[in-house]
Amino acid sequence: LRDHAASEVHLAWNRDTHALTLCGYFSDGKYSAPRGLFFTTCDDTSQTFGPLHFTSLTLQLSSSHSDLREMPIRNILLKQNGELLAIAEKSYQNTRTLSNLTPMFSSGIMMNGMTEGSRLVHEYVHNEIVLFCFKPDGSLNWSQTILKEQVTQDDNGIYSSFGLLQHRLGDAFLFSDLSSKQARLLAAYVSASGALSVKELQTNEETDPWSLMPRSAMQVSKSEIVMPCLSRNYLCFLKIRY
Repeated sequence: LRDHAASEVHLAWNRDTHALTLCGYFSDGKYSAPRGLFFTTCDDTSQTFGPLHFTSLTLQLSSSHSDLREMPIRNILLKQNGELLAIAEKSYQNTRTLSNLTPMFSSGIMMNGMTEGSRLVHEYVHNEIVLFCFKPDGSLNWSQTILKEQVTQDDNGIYSSFGLLQHRLGDAFLFSDLSSKQARLLAAYVSASGALSVKELQTNEETDPWSLMPRSAMQVSKSEIVMPCLSRNYLCFLKIRY
């Protein structure tokens, strides 16, 4: 890696060309903050690596968590035109201590004293999705940011993050808007040129009470994705067609 250290390494296989693409973050040292993305391709026939491409990246985010270490790579996609799409998501955890004051009772009379109890709360944060599209020569073609804010507690973040539907017309990123009491299912459509449009997917009365788990969704065909959901004591499945 030319004296660099690697992290968040992902692999992608091209069945047509029998080539393996390696992509991840690079930094100046093992404990240094990542400076950007690198990728290279290995030909399966000759078992040789192609050029190693390095691209420095600078995030412009409103949050204090703007380090690439807070932006894990979720997936990399290989396009038919030879481009590479790296998908990252700002994600981190917080642990807070909450104190509870409980009145003390004695002989049926509430005393002035208070007992203090505390518990740990684990917060799971999944915010912006950032896309980086690279040309085959390693240069950055375009980047795009999908804005979202998802904060949940003590659930390991199973209702946050996103699901991905790959389509010949573009990629659809499905995620829940958790900012209101009734969660909304949104779809962010990103075209091959990086154009972004966000729409709300309408649900019916039957699916409104369901708790969606978009990060566990799985694409089952060229235009369909299935998302697991929880409803009381039932595991349900939502099929979405693009």
